[in-house]
Formats: sequence, C-alpha cells, structure tokens
Amino acid sequence: MIQFTYLPDIRLLVGAGTLALGLILLSYYYAKGKTQWSKRAWLIALRWLTIAAIVACLLDPQWVESTKHQQKSRVAVLVDTSRSMGIKDVPQNRLETAKSWLKDKFAPIAPANVDVSYYAFNQSLASLPSLNSASPTGGLRAEG
Repeated sequence: MIQFTYLPDIRLLVGAGTLALGLILLSYYYAKGKTQWSKRAWLIALRWLTIAAIVACLLDPQWVESTKHQQKSRVAVLVDTSRSMGIKDVPQNRLETAKSWLKDKFAPIAPANVDVSYYAFNQSLASLPSLNSASPTGGLRAEG
C-alpha cells in the first residue's frame, strides 16, 4: 500500500490543482500565436500532468507493507507434587483431584491456539511430559 509522508488536506490539493489548471488555461488564452484548440488541449494536459507528477513526488510516496508475526501463546501450569498432595482428605488424594480438575475444567476452556505446558514443583521445578506422570513423591519443604 502506498502512503504519503506529507499529505495535506484533500480540499487543499483539489484547490491547488484547479488553480494550476486555471493558470495554464489563462496562459494559453493570452498566448500570441493562436493554434487549434485540439493542440492546445493536448499541451494543457501535458503541462498539467507534469505539474501533478511533480506534486506527487513532493508528497514523498512510500510503499508500506505491514507484516504481523503471531507467536503461539503459552500457558504454564504448575502442579504441586509434594508429599502433602498424597493426603486423602478429598474423595481421591489431593493430586488426583487437581489432575481431574485440570482435565475436566481447565483443558476444555483452554483455546486451541494456546500451548499448555505442565510443570511439577516441590523443592525444585521440573517439566512434566504429561499431566498423568505427576506423582506426590516430592520432598517436604522446611518451614521457618
């Protein structure tokens, strides 16, 4: 797409173009050697097009092409794999309840263009190849 660096109001451009055409017509009307109007019309058109081309160059046209690179969105899900997640104070243990919530509630609402990565954390952070590989075998964290 072509955009102009210097683009005045369109009314100003039309007014200046009309004024230039009027001045060119007047110069041919008052010229000493009278020629046929067909030749005059041809010469008027050439002069007017030359002036229009110069004005277009002065407006500094530039080719602008927008390119958008959309990176795939990513979401990191942290899964607690400490030993406390093995406690059965819910129908299954805590970790199994968390995994089933992630599969049943989170996965269906995650957009298709989002890359979901699962990470296990206890005393350290580790990438999980799949959500099913998480187990509550991590070390206890020292309080204090």
